[in-house]
Amino acid sequence: MKKWISILTAMILVLSMTTAFAAGVPSKTTTTTTTISTIAGASGQTLPDKFGLTVVPDTAMTADVIEDMYEFVSEGGTLIDYFEPEVQNDILAHLNANKPATEALTLDDLKDYEINEVVSVDAVNYEEGMDDVVVNFDFATPYEPGQKLIAILDCFNGERVEVAPNEFEWVSDKYILDAEVVEVEVDGKTENQVAVTFTEEALRAMNDSVANTLSILSEPLNA
Repeated sequence: MKKWISILTAMILVLSMTTAFAAGVPSKTTTTTTTISTIAGASGQTLPDKFGLTVVPDTAMTADVIEDMYEFVSEGGTLIDYFEPEVQNDILAHLNANKPATEALTLDDLKDYEINEVVSVDAVNYEEGMDDVVVNFDFATPYEPGQKLIAILDCFNGERVEVAPNEFEWVSDKYILDAEVVEVEVDGKTENQVAVTFTEEALRAMNDSVANTLSILSEPLNA
């Protein structure tokens, strides 16, 4: 039943996204439809008992991320071009890791990529030297195994800068995190979840930030 509810919810979200954006950007955050199922050390290490990574209430920063994406694509831009060149290069580097040169993606290959998930998250009781952590997210969006995707983490320090007359933008450090769709058994049934690897650097940044937003950039759902 949960799977069908998730699929129905995702279909409703996708329809609203297509109507509003036609470029695959959600009209609101998906924080309320997202849960975290498991957290584990990427190298098998034991995590501190009190450590956790949680979905938290949305902030003004998260809302503004979506608004900025909307304005960009509504003016004819593509999502990949919304990001600065160094972020684009980092995204490509992660997607092309361990791929032969003949299969390497280019920026043109990412022109139709979309973002269906924008979630507010936080790290609790982080400790230095924890190493990387793999977090399984249960999203409403019906991602499929083998679908190319990447996670983008914005860590905000609470400051805003004026980017144009009377136009301000929240300052954030972006971290590109590896992500993949994995099949897991839940109550005897197979479900698709998204495993995101939070690097030690990203965890440390989350610990020092005032808010964090996680976005999932992926191939189109019908690809």
